[in-house]
Amino acid sequence: MRGADRAARRLTHAAESLEGRGLQAAVTTAARRIEAAARANAPVDTGRLRASLKTEVRRERGPAGGQVTAAVGSSLAYAPGVERGTPPHWVSVRQVTGWAARRGINLYAVQRAIAQRGTRPHPFLKPALDGQAGRLAAEVRAAVYREVER
Repeated sequence: MRGADRAARRLTHAAESLEGRGLQAAVTTAARRIEAAARANAPVDTGRLRASLKTEVRRERGPAGGQVTAAVGSSLAYAPGVERGTPPHWVSVRQVTGWAARRGINLYAVQRAIAQRGTRPHPFLKPALDGQAGRLAAEVRAAVYREVER
């Protein structure tokens, strides 16, 4: 029984530690890597999209224990449309004036093309997440092993 008691204490200690610094550090590191990859993948026109990418890490305690979550994304209204593309829709002249001018394209032609075909996707977040998913799992697994071994 002594061995079982000792193992139970170690697992309890590991779980409490993971709810604290260990797991949060692993998730934060992984989320920042995803943000950096998304920033590198993001298409650049004015740089607003890249500059808007942020990481938020939250640690919450609930009845079943602690939970650490991370969100990487942009608060810009047009970011989802860049990531996933858009169906055909009408845009105002104001929305496309700068973009069309920087490319030397007739803004009314751009407006009409978006109304007829929508916009193509330019994924930047999903490829960043996909590229880091294996590493994220490995870091969380390593954090668990470190805490259990203590």
